[in-house]
Amino acid sequence: MPNAPFKLTPLSKGAAQTSNNLLLNADIPLDPLLDRILLNKSSPKTIVGIADFVPFEITMTNVDANITDLKLVDTLPVGLRFIEGSLKVNDQTYNDIEVSDNGQQINVKFPSLSPLQAIKVTYVSQVSATAQGKLSNVVEVSHPILKSNVASAAVDIRDDLMRDKAQLFGRIILDDCDGNLDAEGIEGVRILMEDGRYVVSDEEGRWHFEGLKAGTHVVQLDITTLPAYLEAVACDNDFFHAGQSYSQFVDVQPGSLWRADFHVQPKKPDNGDVLQTLFNQLVPLTQAERLAENRSPVDKKILYTANVGGSGVALNNVIEEIRLPKGVVMQAASLTLDGNPYPYEYRDNKIFVQLGDKPKEWSHEIQFSAFITSSAEKGTLSARAILHYEIGPILKDSTPLAETRLNLFVPPLDGKADPLKNPKFESLSNILTLQDKNNLSDVINALDGLKDLEIAVTGHTDNIRIAKRNQHIYADNTALSEARARAVAEYISRQIGLPKEKIKIAGLGKSAPIESNATAEGRAKNRRVEVRVLNATPDVEQASLGIDVKIAKTETLIPGLDLTQATAANNPEDQIVIQQQPVINDAWFAGKRVEKDWIWPPSQFSPDISATNILIQHAKNNRVRLTLNGVAVHSIYFEGIKRAKNKAVSVSEWRGINIEEGENNFVAEILDRNDKVIDYLAQSVYFSGAPTSAELLPDMSTLVADGIQTPIIAVRLKDKNGFPVRKNTQGEIHISEPFKLLQRSEYDINPLNDTNKLSYRVEGDGIAFIRLQPTTQTGELTVSFDHGNGLTDEIRPWLIPAARDWILVGLGDLTLGANSISNNAKQNSNGAVEDNIFHQGRLAFYTKGQISGDYLVTASFDSEKEKTTPFAALVQPGEYYTLYADASQQGQDASSANKLYIKIEKKRFYAMYGDISTGLDKTKLAKYVRNLTGVQTVFQNDLLELSAFASEADSNFIRDEIAANGTSGLYQLSNKNIVLNSEIIRIETRDRLNNQRVLSSKTLKRFLDYSLNSSDGSLYFKSPIATTDNDFNPTYIVVDYETENAQGGHLVGGRSGIKLLNDTLTAGVTVIDENKGNQSNQLNAIDASIKLGNVTLSAEVAQTRPSAKDSEANNSEANNSADTNKQEASAKRIEAKLRTATSEVTVYAQRVEQDFGLNQQNQVELDKQTTGINATIYLNKRDQLELKGLYQTEISTGYNKQLGGATLTRKISQNSTIKAGVQSNMQETEDGFDFVEELVIGASTPVLSKDFSLNVTATTDITERSQENDRVKLGSEYRWNDTLTSFANYERSFNSNNLERTTIGLRTQPWQGGQVEQSMVQEKQNDGYRLYSESGLSHDWKVDKHWLVSFGFNQSKNLEQASPAEETASEDFHAISTGWGYRSKQWQWTNRLERRIAASNEVHSAQTSLYHPLSRHTAIGGSMSFYKQASQPGFEQNINAILDFAIRPYKQPFALLLQTRLVEDLVSVDYSSPTDRSRRIVNNAHLNWTFKRGHQLSTQYGFKRVLDQYSNQDLASTVHYIAGEWRHQLNQTWDIGAHGRELISTGSQQQNSYGVSVGARPVKNLWASVGYNFEGFIDSDFCAANYTAQGVYLKLRFKADQDTLASLRQAFNW
Repeated sequence: MPNAPFKLTPLSKGAAQTSNNLLLNADIPLDPLLDRILLNKSSPKTIVGIADFVPFEITMTNVDANITDLKLVDTLPVGLRFIEGSLKVNDQTYNDIEVSDNGQQINVKFPSLSPLQAIKVTYVSQVSATAQGKLSNVVEVSHPILKSNVASAAVDIRDDLMRDKAQLFGRIILDDCDGNLDAEGIEGVRILMEDGRYVVSDEEGRWHFEGLKAGTHVVQLDITTLPAYLEAVACDNDFFHAGQSYSQFVDVQPGSLWRADFHVQPKKPDNGDVLQTLFNQLVPLTQAERLAENRSPVDKKILYTANVGGSGVALNNVIEEIRLPKGVVMQAASLTLDGNPYPYEYRDNKIFVQLGDKPKEWSHEIQFSAFITSSAEKGTLSARAILHYEIGPILKDSTPLAETRLNLFVPPLDGKADPLKNPKFESLSNILTLQDKNNLSDVINALDGLKDLEIAVTGHTDNIRIAKRNQHIYADNTALSEARARAVAEYISRQIGLPKEKIKIAGLGKSAPIESNATAEGRAKNRRVEVRVLNATPDVEQASLGIDVKIAKTETLIPGLDLTQATAANNPEDQIVIQQQPVINDAWFAGKRVEKDWIWPPSQFSPDISATNILIQHAKNNRVRLTLNGVAVHSIYFEGIKRAKNKAVSVSEWRGINIEEGENNFVAEILDRNDKVIDYLAQSVYFSGAPTSAELLPDMSTLVADGIQTPIIAVRLKDKNGFPVRKNTQGEIHISEPFKLLQRSEYDINPLNDTNKLSYRVEGDGIAFIRLQPTTQTGELTVSFDHGNGLTDEIRPWLIPAARDWILVGLGDLTLGANSISNNAKQNSNGAVEDNIFHQGRLAFYTKGQISGDYLVTASFDSEKEKTTPFAALVQPGEYYTLYADASQQGQDASSANKLYIKIEKKRFYAMYGDISTGLDKTKLAKYVRNLTGVQTVFQNDLLELSAFASEADSNFIRDEIAANGTSGLYQLSNKNIVLNSEIIRIETRDRLNNQRVLSSKTLKRFLDYSLNSSDGSLYFKSPIATTDNDFNPTYIVVDYETENAQGGHLVGGRSGIKLLNDTLTAGVTVIDENKGNQSNQLNAIDASIKLGNVTLSAEVAQTRPSAKDSEANNSEANNSADTNKQEASAKRIEAKLRTATSEVTVYAQRVEQDFGLNQQNQVELDKQTTGINATIYLNKRDQLELKGLYQTEISTGYNKQLGGATLTRKISQNSTIKAGVQSNMQETEDGFDFVEELVIGASTPVLSKDFSLNVTATTDITERSQENDRVKLGSEYRWNDTLTSFANYERSFNSNNLERTTIGLRTQPWQGGQVEQSMVQEKQNDGYRLYSESGLSHDWKVDKHWLVSFGFNQSKNLEQASPAEETASEDFHAISTGWGYRSKQWQWTNRLERRIAASNEVHSAQTSLYHPLSRHTAIGGSMSFYKQASQPGFEQNINAILDFAIRPYKQPFALLLQTRLVEDLVSVDYSSPTDRSRRIVNNAHLNWTFKRGHQLSTQYGFKRVLDQYSNQDLASTVHYIAGEWRHQLNQTWDIGAHGRELISTGSQQQNSYGVSVGARPVKNLWASVGYNFEGFIDSDFCAANYTAQGVYLKLRFKADQDTLASLRQAFNW
């Protein structure tokens, strides 16, 4: 201030100044008062839709002297227009205003304002058809001299009529493109879009996307997720596939419902032939071979040749088998393959040649020699060959038998060639009958083919003489026998061509009988003809003159069809080895000696139930006396004695002996016949308790993120003594986002039931398998276990990427058009409009695949993507339809708030740009968990941990802590305009005397557990949040979230850590720099941890340093925040934990200064220096001692707080306990010290039955200085079943304060000794889930198979007078809630009523929801909610009802979606003022109809009626919206289409567009369209689809896939 007549001293600048005479003289500079008019602007509405009325209120205050000629200028944004006659000043109609022609600027004139005069200005605006996004309304003062601040109020535009975004649906169909509507759908197939968005088809193959920006998109099958035996097919008339079977174009209009099916078929198997031939050759024997041991009867050997081969199909395990005839043996070492010696196997006169695996085309020649041995019989010698083979792991087949034959001729062994049946000549005849000749066939066969043959034929008769009357024919029997011999000889000669001279003929008559002639039978046998071979040479000749060729047709399995797929990975439970009790029988006794032995259970055995069997081996003449923990086991458990046969050994058996939790010591005393103890055996059986620790089992886990496999995390849970917990133990876990649990039971897909949603279950040996939904998200995840007894654990498995083939989904889109629109309309376009030429383009792609070095790359880019929020949800419940009649699941594989996403990863490393989670949660003081968009790199191995990130500072981190009030809400956050999906909400229960101690914490799931209005910060839960737990410890709602940061800046941070000695010693350094414009905050921290046996020591030191660039920036309004005023601060923490079988101890010391941190610390920890201890000591099986101590100092004031206590609890029986203890509390305040020193005595015992128990706790003062604090707590519990217990607790003090409180409710108890509330995440995106996400409730008690019930009651009175002071709500209140529900396969119905009455307000709420799947293809559902909050002197009330109907039948080619919504809001400032009322009904209907092959029609109708009342002014509006599109595929090359839409609103607001188009597909993956719009407009929501301005336009679209990428790589040699 140069030349100013001011006296400036150190005091003027804020510094200290001293004076000796008590007088100070200095000028103090003051800021000039510039804004003499203060403005504030607000609206009760934050989210509105087209045609809604929006009231605004402006408060104008004159803070100085009289003002004249003042003008208030209010500017409405495009999309809001002023309602004439609605403006009022101080609730009175005011006419001195000017409104612009477009209704968007309002000038309110004020002739004069008095000093300190405040004026309220109200008016109503209406949302017009052009409104979109966030609309901000600003107001300021216009005056020649004076200034004011600029006030604003903003509203978000909601698309009530669903006219901006499109829905896409379809099926994955197993058919032949013939339009078979009954065809099977394929489940689990991932469909991708060009921005990385994906959906997984449901069990019927159905899928849908919603909220798509209008325009051209590409939908593509991820063919790696198809079953391996299936492949996509492009049907002949599928124009939009553009030549590619697994991808297609879709061009969706704003608000349309469009269909895009994919067809798949089994892959075609390969076909082929397998050849088998066999023939023989005769080769003369060599001299050596003639003299060989197996001397051949012939002078030739056989040369066999087999030709084998195949074509068309590859074969496995090919084996040639050649079967030699009897009497033919293989010549050793004679086999060759293609002319070369080859190994073979020869057994059972069969030759086996192993040929191995063969390609599609192959052939071989196999040759070997064989000898005809003397054992060979005359006749045909047939050799056969067959080729065995396999096709893949399943199919086994063989060729038909090929055969080759030889004829062998050898004489009879004894030279006899007698006919089997002698000729029966007629009496006195030598003529052979036909029968006789047939009887001689065996003689012919025996002689035929023999060389050098000479035979003798001799005839015989019986002893009956020839009668004299016939002797003229034959003189005697000799003549007759000779004649008959001659007849036979002549017949043989003719048949075999044997010269007669080679035959000797004789007749011996009756001289050589072979039987007695005394009988007829003997005489018949004596009448015979004998043939004897006198000389013959054996011979052999070929019978098969050609080659026997056999061909087998082969066909592979359908490619990819593996019928022997192993199931171990899908059933990891099979890996658990469970010890089995042996069966005592004769086989078991067989290997036993006479000795004593403890057979069952084995050492360190831990049964799954509280009973065990006992088996003791002993001598046969002994018996056993069994004791448990020194008490004889009752004889009722004795099963008997099993004795061995033929051995003096026996086994005594006991069954079902009850045991207690912990160690159970059995002693078996061996007694002789006189009951004298001669020996003993001892064994301990351990019955495990509640889990206290969890251990990751990597070898039994499947930690792969490929989007196909189900990741399985194997965990072994142990109790405090280190024993695996028993089978079927169940408990709650929390899994870090974005990972989700896999549903495995009917309860998991029913969002209306909480009781059975247990997150894990032990299968055996303490092992639980936690299954996640298939995901492509890699990296570290955190699985937290709440063991229910005050202990928590966490494991941090890492899901590694899986190698995969490249996939690419790419899209290019270019639009050129002529238009004749106004300049104002041009401003709304998202393209470029120059000289009446419109042009717009888009390039987008998603790709994923492996590059060199086994690195996996994921990338996505969209040139037209608008900036969003990190990890923006694809769909917000209630934004579109609730029911879609499918259960498909949507996701995003390349999440980024910006246009680009890229990630490079390998095993436990990744580097990326996109949406990131900072993930710094391994320490307490340096914890920094935020969702951002930026760069991140993470690396881990067995030695190092490195993590770093950098991001723009687009948002501010906020943490709110809200005390629960016993209801579902509404709860209000401290800020509005919350960044979408940035919130993390936890329910924490804290110690009522030490609020730094968090007893339990549960992270809630977005949409499932709560709903949050990001515009106004209102929070509503799906179930009531109790004010306290059943021990009256207070419950807090902790909400971490982000708000917008307009100052800019950056965030940089990271952590590096080291792990030594197998993770025994760890240390790390954390650095974070938050730069927000002119304000910067830096956090530096170090941490270390060491494990020394059962003790874990950890320490942390951290410091935060805020800084500003200059003083002017510090004083600016933009930086006028809490962060600006922070000073440098530090924090320190050291902690020791001991966990053994006999103790659980935590000792800690912590100091956190007031300004420390980056807003991520609990508020109650700031400005505190704390030292504390919490310990549980198990003195023995019945007694435990609990110790707690706290010494805390408030750093800024120096006030101290001390807590101390010791409680001894004795377990009298299984269900009864008593306890006694002392506790001390000292609190220092500005009023002095408050002391509480008291004795606590309590007991708990069953009453009437073990299921009902009562407990009482009495507290009384034990010192004179102790504040009057006598009180009693009464409680009761009733266990309805193994998992559900109801409880009621009442506490009252006996002093002037008359403290009183009550809590009643339900809790689940999945294991003995542990209590948890169940809240497993429900993620399956079926219609029931979607309805539940928007309006569902959860219940605690599953009464039976169908009914569910919940109940809760909280009451508090005079709690603010409690001594010692407690951290909980101070006002008197009572809250009650009750709910009931019904669920079955066909119905899901749920209801809740709540009421809270307190001094400050009353809250009433009611909800009901119903879901009814009418069939597999049709569903109906609805909900209704009522909420009223009354506080003197006004109230707020809301009613919201919704009804949805969806039908997507298979047998009819259409889909129909319907929704009706009714909303009413009432607001009254006081009962004497008029009530503001807002009512609206919205109806939407979408129809898609494929009414003829190649024709698709999509239509939409929307209706909205608004009835509002503000300040007794009635307002009404109506909107109709109708739209449609028709497209016809003429053939594979051409398509035509037409589209139109019309919006009509009250006040002559209208938008429309009509046009036609013709499309062509000139080449693969290219689609070109020419169109003309008869009427049109340019609007950023509409022109993206089809060009909507009036005139002609051209659209060019191309898509790319992995085949395109492969072609490029090949062309450029990548």
